[in-house]
Amino acid sequence: MSNCFLRASHSVKVFVQKLYNALRVLRKHGLCDDSLHDIFRAVAVAKLMYASNAWWGFSNANDRQKISAFFRRCIRTGFCSPDLADFNDLYISSDEKLLNETLTYPNHILRSLLPPVTAQNCSLRNRPRNRQLLALRSPFPFPSLRSH
Repeated sequence: MSNCFLRASHSVKVFVQKLYNALRVLRKHGLCDDSLHDIFRAVAVAKLMYASNAWWGFSNANDRQKISAFFRRCIRTGFCSPDLADFNDLYISSDEKLLNETLTYPNHILRSLLPPVTAQNCSLRNRPRNRQLLALRSPFPFPSLRSH
């Protein structure tokens, strides 16, 4: 695991602790639950979702479990709306949205990184994606990001 991700992971943990304490102070000063929910969504969800498509693959189960526990604790204490989806679900929908936008818009910046389109010669069932699967040459495809 790279030092860069470990530092980022630590800063997220510190942010989560500070935000939780700030929400407690705001509640003590009489802020209503709807406003606390808005602040949670605008600050916590936005901060954790920012670039989640890039860092999610580097996180381990322990990191993901801590984020989910933070969400559950904020729901239990009333800082977060109970109908807010779990962070894992938010990430999956964000990832699907990014992929669909990349496939839909021909001038998308990430489109050049997609594998080529597969030609189907037989009348098989339709696949959700018509891209070729790439064989990985190594367990981690980006050698410049490996920790040394």
